[in-house]
Amino acid sequence: MKVILRIPLFSLFCASLLFWTTGCEDTPNTEDVGRYFDGMDISRDNITQSSFAQRAAPLAPDQEELIIGPAGDLVAESDGQIVEITLSGADGAVSWDVAFSDRGRLITRSALVATYRRDSSGDNVVSATDSSGRSVAKVIKQPDQDSPPPAEIDDLQLLPAGGQELDDDGQVVELTLNSDNQIASLRLVGAVGAVVWEVNDSTKGEMVTESNTGATYRRLQAGDNVVTARDSLGREAYKVIRQP
Repeated sequence: MKVILRIPLFSLFCASLLFWTTGCEDTPNTEDVGRYFDGMDISRDNITQSSFAQRAAPLAPDQEELIIGPAGDLVAESDGQIVEITLSGADGAVSWDVAFSDRGRLITRSALVATYRRDSSGDNVVSATDSSGRSVAKVIKQPDQDSPPPAEIDDLQLLPAGGQELDDDGQVVELTLNSDNQIASLRLVGAVGAVVWEVNDSTKGEMVTESNTGATYRRLQAGDNVVTARDSLGREAYKVIRQP
């Protein structure tokens, strides 16, 4: 005997729709798990938290809301600063993502928390996606760093070792070498970085020793000469050596 089941067409349509929207009961729908930002038009210059509302289906029975924290603004003020991002209500494994990898990166990540390190200025966005395909995102404010005030730099001075640049009348103290092979010691004050020493006329004198704080000079023959010291900032100081 043949048994013919007559199922209304409307019931078949509803059953089919229910299957394709929910999937099998024992197989979670993970098609949406992946990069949170794929296909999204994110402006690098106008990032706001309101642009990243939770992308999640209605809560299933006994399912917690997916929440990313901390609440309120999250600010990383300087390069190298590390901030913590928390997550609650996630189902299963969690994948984390960063919108602009040149501005910062994730150092550690788990189902409950991730640590993020700022690398450069410009706001960034960190997202978390759980195994149910639900995603949330947190904007990290990253303002431009204030430039540190310039360090005070001393004047560059080339002086006779143990002597003064000016006498009691405010005149420059002359350095005189009266005989060949006589040596004069010079000290350099206020230099920044490596120092380069130069002699104006190498036939009349030469540098014997050189450092970033001083040098020694030897007279070779008569005739005034000039010793110059130049630091890494390009500043120069010179000393005239009288050689009668």
